[in-house]
Amino acid sequence: MALVIVTIAAAVLGDALSYAAGRRFGPRLPRTRLARRAKRITRKAAAAPRRGMMGALFVQRWIPPTRGFVPARLGAAHRPFAAFVACSAVASLVWGLVIVAGSYAGGSALLFAMPVLALLVPIVGVTRRVVTARRDRISRSAAAAL
Repeated sequence: MALVIVTIAAAVLGDALSYAAGRRFGPRLPRTRLARRAKRITRKAAAAPRRGMMGALFVQRWIPPTRGFVPARLGAAHRPFAAFVACSAVASLVWGLVIVAGSYAGGSALLFAMPVLALLVPIVGVTRRVVTARRDRISRSAAAAL
């Protein structure tokens, strides 16, 4: 139980520090050397405020390169800090419980499974786009037939 508490507290603290850096450095953040190297990641992080804070924080917990960028971007967007911490705490709670319980139950096998789990996010995204495009194409052809 202590490990779960420490994991969640560290995750929220890390998010809060990234938020503070984003709030402090604001628009200069995307121009940093690290951000220039990771343009794709920063594009995704830039879209985070439009998606909603809770969704962005849930996603960033599971995709390691975005863990620092999303909270910083939310800080640069001047999102309310209290709401940010509340959303971060919920996202970190779920993430911490899964990681600690999974490590306990799965042991070292979990380390090998994490890359596979990380691939699920892009696979789901691509599948969603394909299904949506196909559904749109079918509805357009049905409308043209009438």
